[in-house]
Amino acid sequence: MYYSLGKVNDIILRECFGKLITDEVVVTLERLIHILTKHPQDFELLFLYGKMCVEDPDLILQDSKHEKTVFMIKRLRDTNINVIL
Repeated sequence: MYYSLGKVNDIILRECFGKLITDEVVVTLERLIHILTKHPQDFELLFLYGKMCVEDPDLILQDSKHEKTVFMIKRLRDTNINVIL
């Protein structure tokens, strides 16, 4: 089981990672449980703004500690939502 967050602009990510296997971003049940238990204040934000963050991020940062990982950040009025891919 998973929840689809939308599709990334793979042209942007291709520069760092080469051709992607897929452009669809999904959240697995395991990650949903993690968010609900470890970040309950962010659970609702994921459903309200996750798709916007994936499809129209304000900032994309390559994670220097984890290979093939990026942070997609969307600035919101009272908070920032970060989607880690």
